Amino acid sequence: MKASFDYRTLARESLRENWHSFAIVALVFYAISCLSGTFSFIKLFGYYSDLFLSRGITFAFVILVASPLEFAFFILCLRNVRKNENQQSLVSGLFSIFAEKYEQSVIAMFVIALLELLLGAVTLGIGAVILSLAYAMVPFIYEDDPSLDFRDALRISREMMYGHKVDLFMLYLSFIGWFLVGIMTCGIGMLWVYPYVVTAVAHFYEDVKTEFLSRTDQNNNEE
Repeated sequence: MKASFDYRTLARESLRENWHSFAIVALVFYAISCLSGTFSFIKLFGYYSDLFLSRGITFAFVILVASPLEFAFFILCLRNVRKNENQQSLVSGLFSIFAEKYEQSVIAMFVIALLELLLGAVTLGIGAVILSLAYAMVPFIYEDDPSLDFRDALRISREMMYGHKVDLFMLYLSFIGWFLVGIMTCGIGMLWVYPYVVTAVAHFYEDVKTEFLSRTDQNNNEE
């Protein structure tokens, strides 16, 4: 595996020609995702909804709308890394998730969110972090094989990330300075930071995938 610095360098090279375009897509994604926070103030029949109902609506919106869009953003970044997605189709590519891989994305993200919630409650959040690292490759895996059952996609991601969760965590941690810059600009800078991070993770995926396939072939030959 490469060092975090190398993945950041590769990400900048991949985004060199269309970083601003990805920032626009990130803006669209953030704008829609932020709608989930408004559901706490929904009025039903002239009265504010109770806490349980508002949280339920928020959770449903996140799972049915925001999470698939995040799923799609990861896929767009991987396609950009592979140079098979042009700038003009980025925004439409974001919404194409609702026609192409919607069911897979909803089921996968729901299961991951549920597992993180349950394990995080038991382990004071530590387990949720570990699970998020273990399942971080799921959107990319679906891009390579959309026909996979969600159980297989989660299993493959776990196997890919075996021994590499710390590597991915360190990659995320290496962006802490960029996150601070994004926050200091009232969040505007995050429109450029988010594609930067996801593109670096996409390059990371290419390496763990190659290693995983090599390891799988070796195990098959030994059998």
